[in-house]
Amino acid sequence: MPREHRKRGKRKKTAEDTDVDPVTSKIDKVEEEQPSWIEIAASTDATYNPEAPFGFCDPDVKAYFRTVDKQLLEWQEAGIENNAEVVEDPNLERRMFFAAALAEMQGKERQLATDPDCAVILERMIHSMDDLARRIFANSLLGSIVELSKHRFGSHVLETLLENGSQTIDRESKGIYPTAQSLPHFAAQPTFIDLVASICKETTPVAVSLVNEPFASHVLRRLFITLVPALGVFQEKQEIRSKRSAGYKAKVGPMKSVFDSSVPEFGKEVPTQFELLAKDLLDLIRTKLSPSEVRALAADKVACPTLRVMIALEANIEGSDVAGSLMDSVLAGMITHLQNPTPTPYVESDYIGTLLRDATASHLLETLISHTNEKVIETFWDTYMAGKLSRLVIHPVANFVVAATFARLEGDRLASSIHEMSKIVSKCLKLQRIGPVTAMVERVAKLGIGESEVVQTICQAIGVGVNEPQNLLKQLLGMDETANNPDKSLETPTRFPKSTASVQGALLLQAMLHLQSPHNEIVIQSFDQLLPKERLSLAHDATSSRVIDAMFESPRVSRKSKRSIIMSFLGEYHLLVDDRIGSRVGDRCWANADPYLKEKIARSLIAHQQFLTASYYGKFFSRKLQLSLLQRRPDEWKKLQTNVDQKPITGDPQPSQEQTNTQEKPDNNVSLKRKRKRDEQKDEIDVLFDGVKENRFSKVVATSVKQESQSQGVDLDPVLKAIKTAPKGETSKRRKG
Repeated sequence: MPREHRKRGKRKKTAEDTDVDPVTSKIDKVEEEQPSWIEIAASTDATYNPEAPFGFCDPDVKAYFRTVDKQLLEWQEAGIENNAEVVEDPNLERRMFFAAALAEMQGKERQLATDPDCAVILERMIHSMDDLARRIFANSLLGSIVELSKHRFGSHVLETLLENGSQTIDRESKGIYPTAQSLPHFAAQPTFIDLVASICKETTPVAVSLVNEPFASHVLRRLFITLVPALGVFQEKQEIRSKRSAGYKAKVGPMKSVFDSSVPEFGKEVPTQFELLAKDLLDLIRTKLSPSEVRALAADKVACPTLRVMIALEANIEGSDVAGSLMDSVLAGMITHLQNPTPTPYVESDYIGTLLRDATASHLLETLISHTNEKVIETFWDTYMAGKLSRLVIHPVANFVVAATFARLEGDRLASSIHEMSKIVSKCLKLQRIGPVTAMVERVAKLGIGESEVVQTICQAIGVGVNEPQNLLKQLLGMDETANNPDKSLETPTRFPKSTASVQGALLLQAMLHLQSPHNEIVIQSFDQLLPKERLSLAHDATSSRVIDAMFESPRVSRKSKRSIIMSFLGEYHLLVDDRIGSRVGDRCWANADPYLKEKIARSLIAHQQFLTASYYGKFFSRKLQLSLLQRRPDEWKKLQTNVDQKPITGDPQPSQEQTNTQEKPDNNVSLKRKRKRDEQKDEIDVLFDGVKENRFSKVVATSVKQESQSQGVDLDPVLKAIKTAPKGETSKRRKG
């Protein structure tokens, strides 16, 4: 048999070989194999696509909105200064363009919101919408809120709408409505407050299923924050959107209004009915979820952030200290046990021990600890942390929960925790688990308990004496050892590499600076004992320079210590401000210096004026000091520095009209006397040229004519008399003849 005819297996029959439809035959075969009591589900609509539940956008419409997006991006980057040349409304061109885009969008809102390309364009347009446009857009989405919330792109559009709608809610709560509301075709348009109430009504029946939906959970969190602005702390921490979503949003360009360049302040005032709506929504979720289901949500990466918002809301409406609350369910019945009239020992739960070490659920525990009452905190500390700190503070996850618990300790428990931590601090510093140590120092500084013991513990952990703290900053900040080499000059690159600067060490030093004096003086003494180039290296680093900021910001650092910090840079200020970070430190030193120190700083920089002028960053510091004014008029410079309300002057100050009239300044007096003397000795040549427009050429001509006539003894009286008596324009005619 020839090779081309050798086939393995039997030939499969195609649809062309038989008259039977393959789809129909497959269905018939399934019906034959299934039992008689099973019915085949009816076939769904073949045109439905879960990626585009409302249909696909027309290609021409998508192309138009890409043009709109490109134009909005150009305007956002350019700002609102370079607009159309219309005096009445500089934004008229933009408003007309934006109105045309809104008109094109009508009837296609759902398709655009679920389109991968146009959803981002809608988000950008929402930032530029006025109150009435947002209300019209939100009204067009009613009836499809749940489906949009579950959509990958539609959920982001809803989030942006609710986020920017808080500004509209704030204005409507104060009785501020757009002027177009009075028009007949907009009179019946519902307010945004009513629209949010409609969204809650549409979302409430399925709220439980939205908690662990990958996309809808973000919308549910945003809805809670819109109803209760006190939950805005989650928005400030940027915990509403995922890191992936935030990165994508940063990649697509700026999201801001093209009509107003100012950063919008999201509304804080809401109507009283919003709190009732949030409470009803929370009660529904709480009643439909059993305690075991709530505990299962704690470790879910999708549901855990929403559960955190709900626990914070529950604490805000004072519903946490109730048996069966969400907080009680997460704590495995701890609140119910504490409310028992017959007290019994609380039994430790393995579930909470697991949450302590879980990367997702540990965030939930931190939120819970910050919102629960003191009695629960005491029980939680005694059961799960007291005596176990040696293992928890070095754990990569549990140490964050320990730090959050330190911020709530008081009295004897704080004192006992300090004693227990004294044996572990060295290990924490070695493993870079400094968060619990910093939290302990901050709590000690706030309550004023055990400050000397804390400072002594930290010094012993890094091998530094309390009376000789010269290596404290080096040890905690991870200062490069090559900085101690005296052979290196100051012009070499930074000896304190930014990669080795410990952020945790800098935070611990800032916390120590807020201790009561003299316990915080150890950080100042360590700074004073550094070499000049080490101080410059510290001030030029973005991380370690925050320690210097804390030295000036802390109200517990004495004025004497702050003066010593300013004086330590004398002679090196030109090198200090010749850096992006160092110039900011120099500005802070100048702002905290008294007039005497300011004069010493300025006089030390007179010899380095050329260096500062050539420096990219130092030239701004030089302009602030006004060194030329100090050299020419030191008394005026000192008076300017002592006047606190005086705004800094970039150039030499010009004498005011009052100073000119009253002749307060001697330099001005001399110039005035000379001018008056010159005015009194005017001769006929000066009078002749008074009518001529003053310029450099006319003055030169007058002077030359005067000198020539005096040297040759020429009598100019006939000439002057003829010029004065000549009719207007006669002189020019003679000159032409």
